[in-house]
Amino acid sequence: MGKIPRNKSRHHRRPKVRGGTLEKSNVSIVTKKAHRAYHLLFGVMTPQQVAEELNRKWIGPQWELVAVRR
Repeated sequence: MGKIPRNKSRHHRRPKVRGGTLEKSNVSIVTKKAHRAYHLLFGVMTPQQVAEELNRKWIGPQWELVAVRR
């Protein structure tokens, strides 16, 4: 993988501890601040677990966030 700007970070969409790879399709380049915030809130949760957590704690009862595999 190439060099990234100083204020950016590589975020593995599927974490390495869950079998994620270094393939370009598994990596997003995000700000370091956003990367820290994501992992502080969600650790290495799956998209389904993230949706469940957001629904449980953050989204009003009139809405439901759903993670659907493509």
